[in-house]
Amino acid sequence: MRIPTSMATQHPDSASKYIPIQEEANEAVESLTPQPEGLGIEEVMIDFEGKMTPYHQTADVALKLLAKNIIPGKDVWITPRISNATEETVFRQLMALMSIVEADYDIAKISKEGSIREVILPMVKGADDLISLRRRIADVIDLAHKEFGLEKDPNALQIIPLVESIPTMLNFHTFYEEYYHKCAEYGFTNKKLRFMIARSDSALSYGLIPSVLSSKIMLNNIYRLGEKLDILIAPILGGGCLPFRGHITLENIQNVLNDFSGIKTVTIQSGIRYDYDPSVVKNLVNYLKVNLPKSTVKYLDKEEETFLKNCTALFSKHYIEIFQEIAPVVSALTDIIPDQRDRLTPKGPLGYARSSVNPNDLIFLTDNNKLKEELSDLTIKDTGKIPRAISYTGALYSVGLPPEFLGLGNGLKEMLELFGNESVNELCKQYSSLTNDILFAAKFLDLEVAKQFFSNELINSVYNQIKLIENVFNITIFENKDRAYQTLLEIIDPLVRQIVRGEMLENEDKALLKSCMVRLGKLRGSLG
Repeated sequence: MRIPTSMATQHPDSASKYIPIQEEANEAVESLTPQPEGLGIEEVMIDFEGKMTPYHQTADVALKLLAKNIIPGKDVWITPRISNATEETVFRQLMALMSIVEADYDIAKISKEGSIREVILPMVKGADDLISLRRRIADVIDLAHKEFGLEKDPNALQIIPLVESIPTMLNFHTFYEEYYHKCAEYGFTNKKLRFMIARSDSALSYGLIPSVLSSKIMLNNIYRLGEKLDILIAPILGGGCLPFRGHITLENIQNVLNDFSGIKTVTIQSGIRYDYDPSVVKNLVNYLKVNLPKSTVKYLDKEEETFLKNCTALFSKHYIEIFQEIAPVVSALTDIIPDQRDRLTPKGPLGYARSSVNPNDLIFLTDNNKLKEELSDLTIKDTGKIPRAISYTGALYSVGLPPEFLGLGNGLKEMLELFGNESVNELCKQYSSLTNDILFAAKFLDLEVAKQFFSNELINSVYNQIKLIENVFNITIFENKDRAYQTLLEIIDPLVRQIVRGEMLENEDKALLKSCMVRLGKLRGSLG
């Protein structure tokens, strides 16, 4: 069974280009057109989650592909990400499903081989989310059969769960098995499981190391479930260019495939498609075509899994502590990040909102009583609006404090205290590109700029943590700077401080700031 190895998405993480919804259909076709004319990407995600995407876009992409003799569902894949009915509205979810009916109707008039075969459901929290959508899909397919004569097969459209929080990621195998058996009761079938690992959102809520380690545990658990249920497992790694969001770049792709062995599809987000030369994107796509089909999971033994769970809980605790302190400032800083797609407002009847984490949800991960007590005692403050992962990452990079470093040193210190010196080797074995990710982020670190926005106590803590990181991994961080980047940070520093204080900028200053923000994004290889 052929599985697409690359998926173009509509994430707003490009520094170089704003893409209005009117251009997204052509953008999708260019991505899916074979090389050398196009990028040669095998799948495109049309995104309805939190976006102003018109419902006709699905059919528009399909028709434009058919005009080029490219058949969706045979040569390439169109895979919409629909809204979660509990986070937005049932109406928006149903409208996205109807957009698939429209596209399938148009495809059927030209080709009997093509169709849209899967949808991505974000923010999945349990089996009920999946069953509810599966039943709505059956209803929509029944309507499509009655009104348009399309095939009446409730299994024609399968669900790709997108799991975003670490507790849900680590329970996914349990509730997916529940969903699998409930499907049998309703007459639904599941012969394969494609699911998406949300590297960005898990890092936003819990930190870099917990995001990576929980993804590895999730892969281990779900592949074991696949053997038990005798279904094909085909994970999708959803991530961006910067290490905090996945470090999916041509230079780093071998590390990604090593650390996440068993993945079958990798997202190619806007950052790499527009902030890198097209030849780089094409080479990355070709590398994935050759290497992902050969990728096999590296199973964890019980001792390894226990260690990774303890580290996930431990590093999460230290990240959440510092996240709470910086969140109010970062929320103001996100205003400096350009909007590169047409998104819905974060809150309101048509919007969505990220929720705060609950440390008690992590207690089940650890067998260490001290760590259990510390997680239980961790008080969560109301940090207000939680930004999206892209704007959060971009904002912190733009004031000299890459989020890769948040809580990292304190986590390493406690890990050494609890598990000894050998734990560093085990961590690096499981996350082999950790030092490479740190050194990348180090080029954009500037605590002199960062101290203009955060307390002296916090900056001193980060400084001491970085010195510890240098000693533990025997690397140099503070001297590993991108000088052009540092100069730009210093230029925009007074303008950014004005925004954080709630002051208005003159038009000339706004233009200068936007120009510098784009340049900063290009230098680091992505907006956020």
